[in-house]
Amino acid sequence: MEMKWNSESGARWLLAGILVLAAAVRVVAARGDLWLDEIWAMYLAADVKSVWDIFTRLQQDTNQHLCTLYFYLVGEVPHPLLYRLPSLAAGVAGIALARRVVIGRRGGETLTWAWLMALSFPMILYSSEARGYALAVFFALAAFAVFRAGGPAPAFWLSVVLGFLSHLTFAQVYLALLAGSLARPLLRREPLARGLAATVRWHAVPLLFLAGFYAVGLRHFTFGKGPLTEVQWSVFDALTQACGLPPRGLAAVAGGAAAIVLAGIGIAKLFEERDDAWFFLLCVALFAPALLRLVRPSPYAVARHFVVCVPFLYLLLAWILARAWGWGWGGKALGVVVMAGFTLGSAVRTGHLLAEGRGQYRQAVLFMAEQTAGEAVGVGTDHDFRNKMLLHYYGRYVVPLGKKIVYYDQGSWPAGGPEWLIAHSLDPACEPLPVLVHKTGALYRLQRSYPCRGPSGWSWFVYRKAAAR
Repeated sequence: MEMKWNSESGARWLLAGILVLAAAVRVVAARGDLWLDEIWAMYLAADVKSVWDIFTRLQQDTNQHLCTLYFYLVGEVPHPLLYRLPSLAAGVAGIALARRVVIGRRGGETLTWAWLMALSFPMILYSSEARGYALAVFFALAAFAVFRAGGPAPAFWLSVVLGFLSHLTFAQVYLALLAGSLARPLLRREPLARGLAATVRWHAVPLLFLAGFYAVGLRHFTFGKGPLTEVQWSVFDALTQACGLPPRGLAAVAGGAAAIVLAGIGIAKLFEERDDAWFFLLCVALFAPALLRLVRPSPYAVARHFVVCVPFLYLLLAWILARAWGWGWGGKALGVVVMAGFTLGSAVRTGHLLAEGRGQYRQAVLFMAEQTAGEAVGVGTDHDFRNKMLLHYYGRYVVPLGKKIVYYDQGSWPAGGPEWLIAHSLDPACEPLPVLVHKTGALYRLQRSYPCRGPSGWSWFVYRKAAAR
C-alpha cells in the first residue's frame, strides 16, 4: 500500500499552497540587510567595463557569473529585495518542478519533497540571498528532470551551461549526471555502443562549453580564504542545516545519523527495484566532498558549498517516507516523527533568519550616527576586510542626517582611538564583553548588540570610547 490522496486536483491545490508558503517565507527573508558577499559582488559588477569582463577578467569565486551579470545590468537599486529577485524566482521555481523530479511520481512523495524544500532552512537562506546558489539548485533540478525523462537534449545542455554560470558547485551534480550516463548501459544491460552514443548526445555540448569556459575564464580562478572548516565538519553542518537539526550536540549527531541511514535505505531500495536513480544519488553523495578536495588544494570548506546537493537528499527522504507510509503503523509513525522534527527544527533556524537577517548593519550605523555630536562618525573595527566594506556601503544611510562615516584601518587609528569600535563574531553563541581595552590603551564600553545566527553574515557589537577620567 502506498500513500495516496483523494484526488489529483486536491494534490495540485496542496502543492500550490506549499508554493505560496515557500514564496512568502522567502520574500520576508529577502527583506533584510545585504551582507558582505552580496555587497562585494555588487562592487565587482560596478567595476567591470563590459559583459565580457564578467567572464574573463573577474577570476575569483565572489564572481558567480549570472549573479554578477544581473548586478551589472540592473545597476544601483533602492531595495535589497530587488537584488535578490533572481534567487527568489529560482527558489520557488525549483519547488514547482516537484512533479518532474520526484523519483516515484506519487502524489504523497511529491508533496513531501515540496514541503521539505519549502521549509528547508538552507533552501530559504540561499533563495533569499543575492548569490548564485539558488540558481545552481534550480538548474541542477532542471538538468536532472530532463535527463531522467530522456530529453530533449538541448534543454539539458542549457540547464548545465546555466548551472555552471550560476555557481561552480554545480559540478557536483553534473559529474553525477555524467557518471550516470556512462554507467547507464551497464545498469540497464544495453549495448555499449548505444550507451556511448547516448553519452555523446547528452554531454558533448556541455563538455565543449566547459573546455571553452576553462580556457577563457577559469584557468586562473582563485578561491576565497574566509572562515573555512575541515570538509567533514562542513558536510556535517550542511546535513544538520538541511535536516532542521541543532548545529551541535547529541541530537545533531543522532539526527544526522538517522538521515544518513534513511538515505542509505532509499538507495538500497532503489537498487533492488533497478531504478537508475540510485546510482546518480550515490554519486552526488560521494562526489560532493571528493570534488571539493580536488578543486581546492586545502581540506577546508563551508556548508554552503554543498547546498546544491540538498534537494537530492530530500528526493531520497521523500521517496522512502512515501514508501514507509505503507509499512503499517510503524512506517506512519516514522513519517510523522521525521516530518514534525524537520518542520520544527527548520522553523527555529528560519525564525532567527527572519528576525535577525544576515546582520543588522544599517541599524548599527544609524545608531552610531545618531549618538555622535559632530559630523564625522569615527569608527574602527576588529577586522578591516569584513567590516570596512559594510561600513562603506551602509554609510550612505547617514548622509541624510548630515553625517559621514570615517573609517580608521587597524594600525592607523588616531591618538586615543576613534569614538566607536565595532567587534564582530561568526559564533551565534558569542556573548560580548562589557568592556574592551584596545592595545592603544583606549577603553571602550558596550553600547548595543546586533546578533546574527549566520551562516551568512555576522553579529556586530558596538562599543564607544569611555570618557577620560
